[in-house]
Amino acid sequence: MKLQWMLAFILACAGEVANGEPLNSDPTTKTHITLRVNSFMDMHYFVRDIASRENAVFQKVQGIDKAVETVRKVGDELGNPTAWGFVEGSLASCESVKDAAELVAKLPPNFNTRDGREIPVRGLIQRIVRAYEPLEPAYMQDIWPAHRKAIDEARHRIEKELLPAQAACFVDILRRLNMKDPEIEIPVCLVAKAPFPQGFTHRQKGGGAVCIIGVEGLSGSTMCEVVLHECIHALDIATEQSGSALQELRAMLYRYKVKARSTEFHDIPHTLIFVQAAETVRAVIDPSHKAYGDTAGYYAKLPAISDVVKKAWKAHAEGSLGRDEALIQIARDATHSN
Repeated sequence: MKLQWMLAFILACAGEVANGEPLNSDPTTKTHITLRVNSFMDMHYFVRDIASRENAVFQKVQGIDKAVETVRKVGDELGNPTAWGFVEGSLASCESVKDAAELVAKLPPNFNTRDGREIPVRGLIQRIVRAYEPLEPAYMQDIWPAHRKAIDEARHRIEKELLPAQAACFVDILRRLNMKDPEIEIPVCLVAKAPFPQGFTHRQKGGGAVCIIGVEGLSGSTMCEVVLHECIHALDIATEQSGSALQELRAMLYRYKVKARSTEFHDIPHTLIFVQAAETVRAVIDPSHKAYGDTAGYYAKLPAISDVVKKAWKAHAEGSLGRDEALIQIARDATHSN
């Protein structure tokens, strides 16, 4: 009980008012989405999708088998799937194998991960680029045209269903997650296929983040939620220094002795991102929206944590629980749910 009162006091001093809303709540936002299409990234995520599945059935073109084998081996060496961010955050600026080859020479040999590992990024990307060299011509001729059509159709849906409402969506997200508007452009690169969960956000060299969305099978409000989910990750990165509900939650997890390298430390805030993205879609775009966490099976994989986060954040959204109390409840109950 004493710990809960201490956490509540800390949050109050950080700028929360009694009802849990920020004092500087702003009804406008300059943060916005920019959609991108990139054949090189589409090729890479197509290969990644195949490599992530056993006995995958896919269109055979020259060079594809070697590329899949290489990417699968690189994934095994990276270990944690989140480590792909060190590779793909760099590759996201490339539009061809030639660009990627030029990039390799400019990269440092190694990147250090937050869990203390050293990843030989330059060598890994060099292996991928070499595997893609014989694949790219056949890919551009035989696969890219159909992928481009699917991407263009998805882009049209996003431009029609999400972009006109993006300002209202970001206002809701920033307010609920107690974020100061970073006033950033969020690049969202659309690709035809991508491994589960079809959405990825990676830090980019020089700052900022890029979001990747695999559009296959996504439509309507589900597409909107997946895009907003990845945008929240980008906002999380952009507000690391200014603070947010996500940062507050992580600080609470530390106080509850959750280690930064643990799965709980990742899963609990990530589940809140799932919940908030779905809530924003329901609040702004479609009141009947079904959460991607339910339809894609994410909540079923983490039932105890998901139940705690959904219950507390719903109470906050309905006004029966302040933000600070909701975060305390999440940190306390989710860490003791397993």
